[in-house]
Amino acid sequence: MWGPYTSYHAESGPLDYVMIHGPSISSIVRSFGIITGSTQHLPPRYSFGYLASSMGYAESDNAQTKIEQFAKQCRKHDIPCDGMHLSSGYTVVDNGDRCVFTWNKKRFPRPEKMAARLNAAGIHIFANVKPWLLQKSHPDFEKLKQERGLVWDDENDKPSTVLQWRAGRYTMGDASYIDFTSEAGYTYWQTQLRTQLVDKGFLPWLDNNEFAMLDDQHTYACQVEPKMYDDPVGLLASSVPTKNKRSCARHVGTPIQTLLMAQASFQVLQEAIPNQRPFLITRSSVPFCQQLVNQTWSGDNTTEWKTIRYNISMGVGASLCAIPSGYGHDVGGFAGPSPDPEMFVRWVQQGIFWPRFSIHSFNTDNTITEPWMYPEVLPTIREAIHLRYRIIPYLYSLYVVHTYRNNEPLIRPIFYDHQNDSKTYNQQFEFMLGPNTLIAPIYNPNETKRSIYLPQETAWYHYQSEKYFEGGQTVTVDSSLDDAAAPIFVKAGSMICFGQVMNNVHQMPDDDRRVQIFPERWPKKKEEEEEEEDPHPITRRIFTMIEDDGKTLYHELEGRAYTEVQVWMEAGPDIIKVGLKILNDGYFPDYDTVWVTCPIASETRRLVFVDPQYNEVMNLQECPRIVDDNTMHCYYGLPLPLNNNKKKMKSKATAPL
Repeated sequence: MWGPYTSYHAESGPLDYVMIHGPSISSIVRSFGIITGSTQHLPPRYSFGYLASSMGYAESDNAQTKIEQFAKQCRKHDIPCDGMHLSSGYTVVDNGDRCVFTWNKKRFPRPEKMAARLNAAGIHIFANVKPWLLQKSHPDFEKLKQERGLVWDDENDKPSTVLQWRAGRYTMGDASYIDFTSEAGYTYWQTQLRTQLVDKGFLPWLDNNEFAMLDDQHTYACQVEPKMYDDPVGLLASSVPTKNKRSCARHVGTPIQTLLMAQASFQVLQEAIPNQRPFLITRSSVPFCQQLVNQTWSGDNTTEWKTIRYNISMGVGASLCAIPSGYGHDVGGFAGPSPDPEMFVRWVQQGIFWPRFSIHSFNTDNTITEPWMYPEVLPTIREAIHLRYRIIPYLYSLYVVHTYRNNEPLIRPIFYDHQNDSKTYNQQFEFMLGPNTLIAPIYNPNETKRSIYLPQETAWYHYQSEKYFEGGQTVTVDSSLDDAAAPIFVKAGSMICFGQVMNNVHQMPDDDRRVQIFPERWPKKKEEEEEEEDPHPITRRIFTMIEDDGKTLYHELEGRAYTEVQVWMEAGPDIIKVGLKILNDGYFPDYDTVWVTCPIASETRRLVFVDPQYNEVMNLQECPRIVDDNTMHCYYGLPLPLNNNKKKMKSKATAPL
């Protein structure tokens, strides 16, 4: 009688029901992003690097030595790294309990020195912070209790009690959540975060902030409001409780605590390091959180083959929900035994394409998952992480254009850009990186081939083999344990840009920018079409590169301190034209030349470059060129026509990518 329908039931609280008209999936996602607010600032460029982590380091008696040694191991094994997560072991007090904002001086005798050494090596440290105080062991519990800075049990006139992790594995203790809606709780958090961490050289990693297991009848002070979030249609304002009127968790909900925890932390970073891009990692995210928070992840996954598979489904689903688009997973698995060499390689081969790339573990066999843990596969792991660093300019440009400007995710389900192809609706275990790059991970043991359906209405290049495939068919390609990456398919008519491999993203000037083009193929004319008007017009395809200092907020100011370069390509039946167009030149990148190649060996059309300054065809024989020592691809140089660029193009003999 009724047909298909959806129902929703809430036991209490205000209910705002919003309907978003498509008709496209992308327009719905963009609209939801607008309603809940766009990300307020670009993330620092280093956040796209490898962010290391392991619970095991901070659990050791000589934790500081181990973490400092990690940086040296990265150099020894030629593994780039830009971050280290400092797990909660640094907060363990004498009785073994974890007390947020305290320091275990036995494990970390000189935390400021450790931060300085790692920061000097280009490695930022993200210290784990949890939103509760253990009642029997935290030195500040009684003080915050007296100030009513905790979620409150009104019936018994005492702080709300929840069971939370306190010491070793599987240990629990009575704890109370900090009430971020209270002036006392909010101020306490900001003061401690600033003095105990940020001023010592650490950045916050917000953990366990779901505010789970809370009694619905326990109350919030409702003195502090989420005031830093843009609220274009008043959705957030309609759910904020009346100020200074205590309200129970049942009516207000827990998301407001998550929002205010992020807001309080964000404000600390703004005040402590003004003009620098605030960088926040959170385990929990709710609508509007994406405005202030840069990264989140799928939580404590397990070391199993199926985790690789289902983390993909989780990720592409989460991407549609306006969560922080710096999303990823614990590569290698967080809980369980260490991954075997094959599993580790397959995990890394696809993990390098997620916006957040972090290897993190708390292995039950007391091992630590590290890039060099298996010497026999270290060359592959190293090459994979090097590839990650080479594509950071690509990831960053995609982020600016699609996420920062248009509220679209970097990681997408296949159907996101191909919803007219119903076969893509069932593709759950592969994903798109931006609109033009498809990643097909291997997620089963002993497999060296991957079958994948390629969406119709376009053609695709298999990146590793350079093979060309028409869309609308299932193809099978090889995938070796020696490959740097999972199978990659690049949409015909698109481009990928590459930068340099370095120890960290700001180690040295990023003075090399290379672009690989993947031109559309020209259909052969039928005999009856010879005299008719050409039914296949040449289309200009564009890729936008964004360059800035990657650290500051100066790109937001009136001077617009960034450079926006459009690389364009027109693929005709006999000629492929390539050129540049400068849309903004408020920042001068470290390179003055864009090096371009077509990496497809079977491509026979003539490559023609158009001088970006004079709009004239360049003599290919007079163009500077470089040859990649690893691939033997020949790159031709296009000068970057910036207004104040007085430098001459430099020709290099050989330069491996």
